Amino acid sequence: MSKAISIGLDISHWNTIDPHRIRTAGFDFVILKAGGADGGLYQDVKFEQMYNGCIREGLNVGCYFYMNAYDEHDAIEQAEFFASLCEGKKFDFPVFFDVEGEMLNADRLDEIVSTACRRMEQLGFFVGVYASASVFRNKLAPIKERFACWTACWVDRADEPPFDCGLWQFTSHWDIDGKRFDANYCYVDYPEEIKNKRLNGYTFNIKDLIKAMKAISNGEYKIEYDANSDGYLDTKDLVKIMKELSK
Repeated sequence: MSKAISIGLDISHWNTIDPHRIRTAGFDFVILKAGGADGGLYQDVKFEQMYNGCIREGLNVGCYFYMNAYDEHDAIEQAEFFASLCEGKKFDFPVFFDVEGEMLNADRLDEIVSTACRRMEQLGFFVGVYASASVFRNKLAPIKERFACWTACWVDRADEPPFDCGLWQFTSHWDIDGKRFDANYCYVDYPEEIKNKRLNGYTFNIKDLIKAMKAISNGEYKIEYDANSDGYLDTKDLVKIMKELSK
């Protein structure tokens, strides 16, 4: 297993903390609880506040959704609701389905989780799954190979995760100013991959393009946009402009 490249916290309304303190404590990223389906569909009451604060602090951000699906219909409904919570935001880390609790008893668990993940992909997201190491081994083995894998395995003095994964939640007892938090090592450069693939909100729509073209014509952007030096603005030039503006 390669060496971890960053360290971060996962946060919900149960354990909020000032985003500035997260950064000064030395963390690089945060995985925020967006909402869940345990007890009806809901948004975490601190999601918006924590998202905005973490963005202001320059932290990389991902999010998760506490899943509670027992068939493909539930999975699609929950995926679409999760996507609605993410609308209008950008995420540098994957958006994860949290698979634990009662739904672990569902028949065809791997198919249900896969259905939710594929629906999120269709909606333009880089998606992953959070589960304990034992659940991945015994119930979701194909899932951890197909989607971003975030596993929980709290082992004292362990210096590597139980298997290859993108994120390892290695403790639930990281102390910051007397409060305990889940801490995670990351082994994949998700921000670069997600931005390169134009996922998780890093996409352009026609309004963005029109705004960019106006800015270029007004001299607000100093971009050399004639990619093939033919004196015309063509498709290749538009692609170059969009790539430049998404950096």
